[in-house]
Amino acid sequence: MNIYEIKKEYLDMLSNEEFIDLETWELTEEWANAFKNNQEAKESKCENIARFIRNLENENESYKREIDRMSSLAKRNSNKVSWLINLLVYALDWQALDTQLFKFSFRKSESTKILDKNLLPAWFITQEIIEKIAWLPEIKKFLKSEIEARCEDAKNDGRVFSKDEVTDEVYTEYGIEVSFNNNLQIK
Repeated sequence: MNIYEIKKEYLDMLSNEEFIDLETWELTEEWANAFKNNQEAKESKCENIARFIRNLENENESYKREIDRMSSLAKRNSNKVSWLINLLVYALDWQALDTQLFKFSFRKSESTKILDKNLLPAWFITQEIIEKIAWLPEIKKFLKSEIEARCEDAKNDGRVFSKDEVTDEVYTEYGIEVSFNNNLQIK
């Protein structure tokens, strides 16, 4: 019998007239026995449900421990990969190398981060454009042309300048942070 049937039986017992002595209006001994059996069945079912809950909670704890263990192993492997890549970079001394199995080369990359979008020119400042990463190349093109224009102006004015200084000035003015990286490529 399931818990729903036990509950239905109990409700039926409360409304069943055959368990009432019509002369004395007292509950019969049959009702007392049926009630006792119903309560025992209910207690047993509730205990079984509680045991099942505890088993499921224990399983969940085991799963969480296994997830933590596997995450730890994955992190350890990632750290090994980083260490080994650094070792290769050191061994290759930033020079490309072709072997029978692999081709080692280096690729320059740049990552751009918008620190303050309010410093960008007004035509970049729309919710739709700024939030889309696809517009980042357009912002980079704008910055590059701005740097070239300022370098050209400084050259025409006969001022001594460093392109790196002009670049830093432009990035700061427009709230941009650019990181340049050399990445090892293994093919």
